[in-house]
Amino acid sequence: MTTLERLKQLEAKATPGLWAYAIESGDYFLMTADYTNNVGSDEDVEFIAEMRNVLPKLLAVVEAAAELEELYPYVKLRKALAELETV
Repeated sequence: MTTLERLKQLEAKATPGLWAYAIESGDYFLMTADYTNNVGSDEDVEFIAEMRNVLPKLLAVVEAAAELEELYPYVKLRKALAELETV
């Protein structure tokens, strides 16, 4: 299984996003952005850990893609990079 396949699988099993966090009396809580569901299942924890570990490499891919898009404009790549800015 490739890294991309593994990430897609983990993302599919995790609580759907967007996620938010809150601090109450010094305790941190993860929840969905509409504050209707707590986040913290085993699948969510596995997803968080894996994303933290792979994020530096994903950022490098995004930077390389942005540089490539400047040289060779691709509509699909441009849309994907623009969508990243909406998070």
